[in-house]
Amino acid sequence: MSSEDRRDDLNALKQRALWALEHAAERDPAIPADANPPSARLWQYPSFGSYVSWTLFAPKFKGDAGRCMVRRVIWDQMHDLARFADPLEGIRQGFRAPPTILVADARVSIARFEHVAERFALCPIPVLGIEAPFGLDGDSYGLETFDLFLRIRLEWWDEGPRTWGRFVATLADFRQELDAIFA
Repeated sequence: MSSEDRRDDLNALKQRALWALEHAAERDPAIPADANPPSARLWQYPSFGSYVSWTLFAPKFKGDAGRCMVRRVIWDQMHDLARFADPLEGIRQGFRAPPTILVADARVSIARFEHVAERFALCPIPVLGIEAPFGLDGDSYGLETFDLFLRIRLEWWDEGPRTWGRFVATLADFRQELDAIFA
């Protein structure tokens, strides 16, 4: 196999891993029937570490019923990249083996989601006329919502634009809260 074939295998691996991180509701185990639909997803993708996404399943409107939960999906990137750094490991595991994905679910109270929504409401986020950060290695972050009439997707590198400082810090706190649920 040529190095170009390995590059194609590596790209395919990364695409399958990103699909798993972005489509948590479609991963096994199945989402409980009484769970709410996905309402938001947060993620953190470090250059040299495991990619993590948290998908929130919460009611769209106050008073809606249904199970509130968080699904955390982790791609063990470093484990999978070892197959490409060490050809013997690649032969042992298979260069085209599926990505190493870990999925965990946790129930959460609706009060936790309401509290976070209130904190984010206080964080203005300018989206035009701002200066983007610059760098090489580091973490990429994001937040997206799944509302039918107001779909939002924000992605940034490292600390994000300076004008997003409060928003980025609030989101970092929320990611820590979500990880604490799984500890």
